[in-house]
Amino acid sequence: MKSSAPFALALALAATATHAQITVEVALEQDYYLAHERCVAEVRITNFSGRPLRFGPGSEWLDLAVESNEGYFVAKLQELPAGEVLEVPSAARGKWRVDLAPCFELSRPGRYHVTALVRIPALNADISSIPAVFHIMAGVELWAQNFGVPSKTAGQPFDVRRYALLQTNNRKRLALYLRITDESETRVHRVFPLGNVISFGRPEAQVDRDGRLHVLFQTGARQFAYYVIQYDGEVLVRQMYQITDSRPRLASSQGGQIKVMGGYRVKSAHDIPPPPPEETLESPAPPATADPLPPVELPTLPPPSPAPADKRGSQP
Repeated sequence: MKSSAPFALALALAATATHAQITVEVALEQDYYLAHERCVAEVRITNFSGRPLRFGPGSEWLDLAVESNEGYFVAKLQELPAGEVLEVPSAARGKWRVDLAPCFELSRPGRYHVTALVRIPALNADISSIPAVFHIMAGVELWAQNFGVPSKTAGQPFDVRRYALLQTNNRKRLALYLRITDESETRVHRVFPLGNVISFGRPEAQVDRDGRLHVLFQTGARQFAYYVIQYDGEVLVRQMYQITDSRPRLASSQGGQIKVMGGYRVKSAHDIPPPPPEETLESPAPPATADPLPPVELPTLPPPSPAPADKRGSQP
């Protein structure tokens, strides 16, 4: 783990070594994240030096530092992952994306700044970016359930994991998140958003006999979202339902299966798995008692992080 002191010194020296022909920026996909959620920073290198630049393989040419608004550097959990060679021709921009969640201890709510330092040996220059600001939110736990899954450890038949549904309030918008951890909540396997929720609705959640989580929650006045999620965080099913003469709800069958009863399913291209194209283009109309569906913002589901984060962190 690298110390923050050398980075701070390099950052100060970079100001005197910056080439006006090359600029470095850091951009994030959003401003607010839940602790341990995938947090991708995109490093953008714009090259007007008149010569092509080559970065990599490896990550020795790039360093990132995350600083809290309270004035301390966030501890590194691991080095930045090595990637493929990045070629940036003259009069062009190159991009390098890295997930901050497994690399930095970002479990404490607050305001943070991430800064990139790019080393260019060919020009004998270290160039830093302007800090990009983001926030880590604290979620309110609405529901949780421990469950056993097959273990990958020899001699241990089962591991115990924990599903938890959390609600966040970001700029007066309520969102529902899923967090998957071990039983003690020290090891976080996945954290990702499921979608927006309304203030007066409470999600339904059940775990089936295969350890899969079923979640049904209200996203609008008459609209619901339904998910089936594997214990490794893979989303197996995502569907939308609308209230008609009955309200959608989760129900268990005698065979232990869980499904949505009531309401009306609205098929769309956002479904997982997607329905046949003819069903999304010419979907049958819902009963006359149903209101038109308002638009709903569905989250882009991230892939699993290559290295799960440890919830235990350092103090400033």
